[in-house]
Amino acid sequence: MPSLAIPKLNPLQDRLAAAFDQNFAAPAKKLSKKKEAKLQAERIARERQRLDPLNLHLEVEKRKLEKKKLQQDVARLNADLYRKEHEQKYGVDMFTAFVRASSSKAKLDQANVDEGLKNIRQESRKVRLQQRAQFADDGIQETYTLRLLHNPHMRNVNSTRKGGFHKKIRRSGSGFNTDQGSDEDGAYSPGLEDEAGNIALVHSFLDFLLATKRSVDECFQMLDVNGSGGVTRCEFSDGLVRMRYMRPLQEMDALFSILDQEKTGEVSGQQFKRLQPYYDAREINLVRHSFPNARAPSSASRDSAPLRDPVRVHGNYRHCRRQTETEKPCEIFWRTNCRRAKTQ
Repeated sequence: MPSLAIPKLNPLQDRLAAAFDQNFAAPAKKLSKKKEAKLQAERIARERQRLDPLNLHLEVEKRKLEKKKLQQDVARLNADLYRKEHEQKYGVDMFTAFVRASSSKAKLDQANVDEGLKNIRQESRKVRLQQRAQFADDGIQETYTLRLLHNPHMRNVNSTRKGGFHKKIRRSGSGFNTDQGSDEDGAYSPGLEDEAGNIALVHSFLDFLLATKRSVDECFQMLDVNGSGGVTRCEFSDGLVRMRYMRPLQEMDALFSILDQEKTGEVSGQQFKRLQPYYDAREINLVRHSFPNARAPSSASRDSAPLRDPVRVHGNYRHCRRQTETEKPCEIFWRTNCRRAKTQ
């Protein structure tokens, strides 16, 4: 530590210093050695505290806070000036204007969210329908058609082993006769469709309703879930999937297009009831082929008919004993396949 002793002066400097002190400088009090040492220690402590890194950091933070507070005061002053100018110009305070803008923006945001959720639901529904249609196209629908109904004329329509339903229609003595004939033979009557594939599609749907013991009115009630009196294309496909009508999605859309003659995108109850005469003719035709000597039950009293439901008589001769018309039909295959289809 450097010495604090006053250096010695030459005689000339000593005389000049003495003259200066005598004329200008105030007389200094002479301190004791103890007090002088105390003051020196205080000066050294203050210097060490100033040079301490922690104290330097605190000093910097303090200056930052002071600067931030000053900036906030300036921003608050500018905001007050802008608010006063806004009130003078528009006649309304900024808080009211902010609330109005926020409410309108919230409504727009909620509308965007609802639209996004709607699109997500539609996309997920399309994916589910495609998966179910692909599952149905693997041959599961034959459980409801080829093996359950004792009717050989259905095989040309309901078989999908080759990637799609066959458009080959049997004309001689079958229920798919496209010539003008009697309705009780299940013949095609003009008014619904003109192509052989559409005829087969409608007959396949009617055979499914007969196989599941559903009437036309019951089917429409199951499709019209919201009770609006009309069924859209999406509701139609969803309803058929719920009814386990295991057909590809393209065939469901084609069936909807057949029923939607007015091309409004919605099938009403009156349009759906146009299937009733075809349904009755199809039922009579099934009874005639299954029980040639039996009286066909009407659709109104089908459950109270004296004979068993002929639709549930099948020809699975490998697993069940072949039975005559007077014996009770074997329903083992029917129950087994229905249970398997429900669990899948």
